Amino acid sequence: TIQGLFEMLSVPYVGCGVLASALAMDKIISREILEKRGFLIVQNIWFGKDEFNKDKEKILREIEQKIPYPLFVKPNRLGSSIGVSKVNNRKELEFAIEVVFQFDEKVIVEETVQNLMEVNCAVIGNDELIVSLPEQPLYKQTFQTFEEKYLTKGGTIKKGTKRNIIPAPLPKEKLEEIQDLSKKAYRVLGCSGISRVDFLVDKDLMKIYINELNTLPGTLHFHLWEASGISKQELVDKLIIYALERFNKNKNLIYAFGSDLLKQS
Repeated sequence: TIQGLFEMLSVPYVGCGVLASALAMDKIISREILEKRGFLIVQNIWFGKDEFNKDKEKILREIEQKIPYPLFVKPNRLGSSIGVSKVNNRKELEFAIEVVFQFDEKVIVEETVQNLMEVNCAVIGNDELIVSLPEQPLYKQTFQTFEEKYLTKGGTIKKGTKRNIIPAPLPKEKLEEIQDLSKKAYRVLGCSGISRVDFLVDKDLMKIYINELNTLPGTLHFHLWEASGISKQELVDKLIIYALERFNKNKNLIYAFGSDLLKQS
């Protein structure tokens, strides 16, 4: 990873370290860790390409027995909604799985949260954490696609009116719960510097499911921090300070141990 390269070269860098970056990139592993620490995870099934090719019918049958349509199909280790599909029947399911296998060796099939509100919350810091206001991203499709994230007006690349509500339209106690969960998830995966935590909220039942962590959110989520009272300049300054703080702390650790054990043998 680029983080590992920087550490080998003893270069300070902004954002999460090697382990947190790798864990957050792998949805299957990060979700298993978070679930063991008490987070709610949507019902899902995952499998590899070789496993699917070996017993396709069995896997499709297991999916349909355990999780009702509509379903979401997504790659394990991609972001930006690349390869993500919402499917309503067996034919669409099979096609979506084959699409994912063009990008990844593992597929996640998961339930659709009813009465869904997506909520994002950003966190910065190393030991002492600062959490942003939670936001609700708005989108035209049934989920936020790559095109809407980056290629339409208001997305990351094309300027325009930002399509989100800050803070998300939830009761105050739920907003605070999301902020607390964001800090907890950040610590559980060992994040540092900055991350964004994404949630799926059932608005009727008020159940909060953690979806994933993004360890280096696009544009550093400036708009969310500005709405939370931290300017772009202040955010960048803080991130540089966090990077240097972690670098100086880690450089005092001993990574080599001299021994004559091999000579004696």
